[in-house]
Amino acid sequence: MPHNFQLKHGETIVAIGDSITQAGGYLRAADGVLAASYHDMNIPPIINAGIGGQKAEDLAQRFKRDVVDKKPAVVHDQRRDQRRLASRRQTA
Repeated sequence: MPHNFQLKHGETIVAIGDSITQAGGYLRAADGVLAASYHDMNIPPIINAGIGGQKAEDLAQRFKRDVVDKKPAVVHDQRRDQRRLASRRQTA
C-alpha cells in the first residue's frame, strides 16, 4: 500500500454530485479498484449521494444530511472534477 494512502480500515467515502454521480458508473469502478487493491482494509462501498439535475445550491441544502451525517473520511465532489477538466480544456 502506498505510504500516502489516507483511508483507514473501514472508513467511508461519500460521493456527492448530479446525474453523473447518481448513475454510479465511476463509483462502481472505484469500488472495484479499492476492493482489489486494498482488500485487507475492509473499505465499504462508496456512498452515492448523487441526484440528477442538482445545482450547487441544491447540494448545499442537503450537504449535512447526505454527507456530514454519514461521517465520511473522504468526500468526492464529481462536479468539482468536471469544472477542473473544463478549465484545463480552455487553457490548452
